Amino acid sequence: MTSMTSSGAWLLMMGLAIVAFGGCATRANVSGQSAIATARYAIRDAENQTADQYSAVKLESAREKLEAAQKASKAAKPGEAMRLADEATVDAKLAAALARKAQAEAALIEANRVRRENEALRSEALDATAGD
Repeated sequence: MTSMTSSGAWLLMMGLAIVAFGGCATRANVSGQSAIATARYAIRDAENQTADQYSAVKLESAREKLEAAQKASKAAKPGEAMRLADEATVDAKLAAALARKAQAEAALIEANRVRRENEALRSEALDATAGD
C-alpha cells in the first residue's frame, strides 16, 4: 500500500508540474503576443512621424525584428518572440525620436532664416526712414 501511495503522490506531483509549466508557457505566449502588438503600434507611430524619411535604417530594423518575432511566435518560441518584439519596439521608438529631432532641427533652421529676413527688412525700413 505504501508503494501505491508514493506512486500516486508522484503522479500527482508530475500532473501539477505539467499544469504549472503549461501555464507558464501560456503566459509567455500571451506576453509574446502582447509584445508583438506593442511593436506593431510603435512601428505605425514611427511611420506616422515620417521616420521613413528621417531614420529609414532604424525603422527597417524594427520591421525586420517584428517579422522575426512573428516567425518565432509561430514556431512556439515565445521567449525569443518577446525579445525580438521588444527590440523592434525600441528600434521603432528610436526611429520616431530621430524623425522628431530632424523635424525640429528643420523647423529651427527655417525660424532662423525668417528671423534674419525680418531683421534685414527692419534694418532697411530704418535706413529708409532715416534718409527721409
